[in-house]
Amino acid sequence: MVNFKPMHDHLMECTWKLIEKYGAKDPFLDIGGGSGSLSLFLANQGWQGALVDSSRSAYAWAYCVLQGTPIRVILGDVSTVGQKFSTVCLFDVIEHVKGDAALIRKAQDLLVPGGHIIIAVPMHQKEWRNDDDNYGHFRRYEPVQLRKLLEKAGFQVLELRDHSFPFFWLMRRIYAPFIKKSKKAMEELTGKSHQNPLFTFFNKWLGSKALWWLPNRFQDLFSHRYLGCHVVVIAKKGKGL
Repeated sequence: MVNFKPMHDHLMECTWKLIEKYGAKDPFLDIGGGSGSLSLFLANQGWQGALVDSSRSAYAWAYCVLQGTPIRVILGDVSTVGQKFSTVCLFDVIEHVKGDAALIRKAQDLLVPGGHIIIAVPMHQKEWRNDDDNYGHFRRYEPVQLRKLLEKAGFQVLELRDHSFPFFWLMRRIYAPFIKKSKKAMEELTGKSHQNPLFTFFNKWLGSKALWWLPNRFQDLFSHRYLGCHVVVIAKKGKGL
């Protein structure tokens, strides 16, 4: 659903509000950055940093997208990065790994003392649909569960923000029954989701930022009620860690 451009744009908008509110700084590391859309957004805000992804197809895609920006694109896992950052981002990543707590601890090791971690994940197990199976999700997160996961790793959770309710949540509820389970590889499905006729139609006719300005202001009223299907959280690493 984040491949729907207005939802992606609103996620980026909400992320930047959290960054400004809590004083997160570059350089940043985008772990599992996939298509490079988050890194490109941050580069356009004047940030520098790096993207790391273990998928060769994602690396090739991100490398093309981020040419001409101050973003270094790395093929590998987090152990290949070799430096520390002021902000680490994991957008639609930790739900894909069995050891989510271990990955968050690795991300913490890459942060400077007092640095920030920003995570975006699908929310609420009751929202599980066939697309979760297709994209290789192990779980959807409850807000309390996500908060405890970060606190256990030594982070101070600053804010969770739902950017999906009610409009994007409702759209997913409408189209999700039409999605069939697939045994194809996740990378192939992710690539095809960008070319999905439904998303292509929606992005063409409903993709204008001007069209969504007022609906998004309405959605902002529900950002801390956690009624939707996707959430972004910002947390801070303790200075003694």
